[in-house]
Amino acid sequence: MSQGIDVGESKSNQRTSQPAIGELGGQILQEALSVSSNPWDTIKQFQEDNELKHEEDDLLSLLEKTFQYISFQELSDIPIHILTLLPHIPDQYLQILSNQPSLSQRCPLDLKRQIWQVNEGLFREWAVPIIEEYVTYYNQAIQNTHSDHSRLIVKREDNPSLNQLLDGIGHSLQLYNWCCHYVRNLFVNTSRYAFCSLRSDLCMAMHDANRIQVIENDGSYRFIWLLNACINGSSLDLRKIQELKSFFDTVHYNDHVIGDVAMVAASPASVRLTCKIVYDILYENAKRGVNEVREDDESLLYATHLMSIAGRAMDILKEGRYVIPTPETETMSTFYPYLQSILLQDIQSTTDHRDDPTPRSPTREEKVRENSIQGWTVHLQSANHFIPKKMLLYYIYVKTSKRDTHVMTPLTNLMMSCLNVSEVVGPEREFVITLINENITAKNGTLRHMVIDVFLMQYREESFFVQQQMVRFLCESNLRIPTLVHYIHKTIPRNCNDARLCQLYTNITNRYRSRITEANAPFLFNFIQGKPVDFSRSLPSASSPPPADRHETPSSHAMSSSWSPPQPMSPEERVQLPSGVPYGFPTDLGNDDE
Repeated sequence: MSQGIDVGESKSNQRTSQPAIGELGGQILQEALSVSSNPWDTIKQFQEDNELKHEEDDLLSLLEKTFQYISFQELSDIPIHILTLLPHIPDQYLQILSNQPSLSQRCPLDLKRQIWQVNEGLFREWAVPIIEEYVTYYNQAIQNTHSDHSRLIVKREDNPSLNQLLDGIGHSLQLYNWCCHYVRNLFVNTSRYAFCSLRSDLCMAMHDANRIQVIENDGSYRFIWLLNACINGSSLDLRKIQELKSFFDTVHYNDHVIGDVAMVAASPASVRLTCKIVYDILYENAKRGVNEVREDDESLLYATHLMSIAGRAMDILKEGRYVIPTPETETMSTFYPYLQSILLQDIQSTTDHRDDPTPRSPTREEKVRENSIQGWTVHLQSANHFIPKKMLLYYIYVKTSKRDTHVMTPLTNLMMSCLNVSEVVGPEREFVITLINENITAKNGTLRHMVIDVFLMQYREESFFVQQQMVRFLCESNLRIPTLVHYIHKTIPRNCNDARLCQLYTNITNRYRSRITEANAPFLFNFIQGKPVDFSRSLPSASSPPPADRHETPSSHAMSSSWSPPQPMSPEERVQLPSGVPYGFPTDLGNDDE
């Protein structure tokens, strides 16, 4: 290395007052490089000797002499380093680099940004996989049983994919806009609402990094900032409402920003917030004995308005009709009074049991509750069913988190009636994940039966995502071995050659090791090894209910006297099953449904 540098120095010292630029500089540099073992140090030394630190014209002249070596692995560092020193790189050099991906991949990130801006395809190839990784991380974070599932918030700074996007975009408005465009397209094409979270998080990450010159050109920035503050504070106070109103006053008809606003409003955390606000207001009304719903309640009105916008997000982007939906008067006048009456029944039922704890016949009480809850069907079948459906799922989440299983049968019926497999793996994916989380921590046989056996079992043959969640449940619930073996037998796909599923079920053997063996679960090992599985034979324990889990209360099996081996069931048959049957489910890794 020293020899190469010495050559450069000896030649450059021949100059008097003029730096070695042009033909002389090229000759000197070529001689230095021909004997140098470290071209990078040689070129830096040459720059210092010839005062090329700041003169753009001189750097361009040097680049012209050295760019011909960029295709040589040993010499490419030299022109690349010169390119990084230039405040403005001529387009012809960027075009050459953009047309040779193998070269552009070797460039530092600052240089890549400039290359991407002349070749959008290269940026898309880099950004889209990272965007998809964000969604994977987001769902994995929600699956963390220690997370705050009540708000569906994932910390931005903890997401490595988001940080990668932030670094890649830098201070480029063009790259930021392209990235937002990819996120919108992925949301429309996949119906994965985690992309809505990314649209918000990307803007707020730029805000946190103080890249104001970029996000001040994002028309939805003010809305995202306000809604983010509401989500973090878990409230929608009057001051924030006034600021949101002020924002919407600035949005023009058919403004594309409405599409981004709708996306952000439809993010899982935003919808969870608005559902919570509506639920809390109606619950407090019921608690105070208020019979009517105040249609002038600003918080209730604006939470409803945000949900109406969220419900139209997909249609707005698909149709390209950027119009803010009008408030749904039917929701305020009909659905909310109905929901408030349901909450009043909940309060009265809790009070009655507290005042008179003696056992009573569940038949009449359950009949009344079931009849009332079945009234939800009317609202789910209405034209504007988004809010009734979201409120139903939030109500189920509340009941699940409180371990209130008294009304799980009618609620499960409703849940199955309004969710098909495409919604389970798409728009309601986060809901399914949190439902599994609650089942893992609840350790309640009745709840497990309704959520796992009755609800999710119907989708397992159609959805790899559902299989993931079932296996996650089995791996994390700490079930007793007889119950676990029973559930494994029940959940293994009957007709599937998907190698991903074999890998998925291998997690059960890894999790339980010596406790799950070929002796007590031969069908599992046959499935993993690709051997035929005899599903016609019942397990030895199938003649009687599987033992209660160590964490379950005796009452959770008091209703399971009619238990029988698993059989294919119609929805009508499924809802008649006893609510104490202990069944089980899955883990999470691998790819999502294709």
